[in-house]
Parts: sequence; structure tokens; C-alpha cells
Amino acid sequence: MANYIELNAVIEDADLAEIVVAELADFPFESFSNEPSMLKAYIPQTAMADCMEQVNAMLDLVENECLRPDSRFLEPACGDGNFLSAILKRKLTELRRKYKKSPRDYEKLSIVAIGSLYGVDIMNDNVEACRERLFGICDAEYTLYFLVVRSFFLRTLICSSNFAISFS
Repeated sequence: MANYIELNAVIEDADLAEIVVAELADFPFESFSNEPSMLKAYIPQTAMADCMEQVNAMLDLVENECLRPDSRFLEPACGDGNFLSAILKRKLTELRRKYKKSPRDYEKLSIVAIGSLYGVDIMNDNVEACRERLFGICDAEYTLYFLVVRSFFLRTLICSSNFAISFS
């Protein structure tokens, strides 16, 4: 199922499971099953793409705040981090643009940016997924930034044995 995202949730409380199934009835699931304690659904990736378009449209309304590393965001129902990940990507992209030649400032402000995001969720699985997602974004962005810095140093710092100097 390459064009689908699998959603799994374990719900131990039967009353809560009924409520969740009722709430999810209108969501565009391709296939949906609710075993006694396991909720499983396959969501078309196009539905997720539409979701991210909506997230980005909402974040465009507060675009200046999304670019400041010290502006704080609290997501009271963070899920797996759609809003927080989009905000973090915007903040880190802006930092990379502003501080491409200053690794120390980039590192310091990226920690500030990471520390300015807060999320709360009632399901521990979602919190863990959000943490992993945000860490993945930080890791990829940091690696990308330092590849650029490394290539800069490869051009500016050279070994003197690679060329000959004559004093004649």
C-alpha cells in the first residue's frame, strides 16, 4: 500500500474506542477496522497532502512569528506533529538562510528554536511520534547545514603540501 499511510492506535477503554470510532467516521479512510482494542486505518496520502496544505495556509497567517527562533508555539492537540513540524522547518530554514556562514550562531539559535515548541496530546504514542518527527527534522536540517559549512571549509582551508611554492 505505497499510496497510503497506516494509522494504528491501541485503545484500551471500550467507551473511548466507541467515541473515537464515531468521531473518525467522516474522515476519508480507504479501509477501516476496529478490533476490540486496536484501531487500524489506511489514509490516502493525498488526504495527508491536503492536510499539510491547510497547515501551511494557517501558518502563513502568522508567518513572521514562524520565522523568529524565539517565538513560542503551543500545540494543545499535537498528534504526530503536523503543525509543530511545519513551524520547525520554517524556523530552521530561516536560520540556515541568515546564518549560513556562522555555525556558532546557527547552533545557538537552532536550540532556541527547538526549545520554543511545545506540544500536548492525550495519547503517548502521538507524543513519541511527534518527538521522533521533530528530531528527524532537526537532524536532517543540521546535517544539511553542516554539509554546506563543510564544503565552505573545503574550499577555504587547504593543505600546503597540495601545491608547490618556489623561492627562487
